[in-house]
Amino acid sequence: MSRLPGWSNVRAVEPEKLQARRRFLQFAGGASLALLAHPLSAADPDVPYDRVEEDWTLVIGEPEPEAHAPQLLNVISPTGDLAGKYGILELNHSTQPEYFEGGLQMQLWSGDECREHATTADSSLLMTTGETISYTLVMAVGYGQLRFRVKNGTSTTWGSFGGSDLLVTSSTSLNNLTGYSPTISASKSRVGFAGHRVEKFALKQVRYYVDNTVVKVDETYRQVHPALE
Repeated sequence: MSRLPGWSNVRAVEPEKLQARRRFLQFAGGASLALLAHPLSAADPDVPYDRVEEDWTLVIGEPEPEAHAPQLLNVISPTGDLAGKYGILELNHSTQPEYFEGGLQMQLWSGDECREHATTADSSLLMTTGETISYTLVMAVGYGQLRFRVKNGTSTTWGSFGGSDLLVTSSTSLNNLTGYSPTISASKSRVGFAGHRVEKFALKQVRYYVDNTVVKVDETYRQVHPALE
């Protein structure tokens, strides 16, 4: 499916788009959740993790391809906030450098500015009722570079996805990811449009690495949508 810019339900005026982005960045929710860790305990904040992997699951209800619905966003930050550099994954749409329907886009942001983006060649729209999508969102630091990417993606719409086509990098002064918080990922990630067409959106597991070795596994189930009361 070709990418055609524009959508009647999306405001194309640049100031309004920037305002919407800022409102999204201010969005917060959810409570602090305890870590279930192995073999290290959650009380080890100074372990110099250099890679974090988040396993996400998404269950679509009844999509509406004519309206490009639903649309979702993942956020992941190395510092526990969105003041510095962080990653955003957009599903079933992309907004950089302008709006397109369908597909996936990985973005690297610094404050209010998108520094880099990578978009899948497959711009198919979600259109399968009851479709389950799973993927791993990866953040890594090393050799003066901060990297965000997607791997092990599986879906009916996009088949297997992830890898170099969803990889963004930037220089950084960080040498570890001790400032990472899964609570930030869960509270900032959300269904951006047509939440009634999503049955479930959740962070299932987080793995922490040092030198390519898993040193901690957090199996806390964090459901983003619908919100748990």
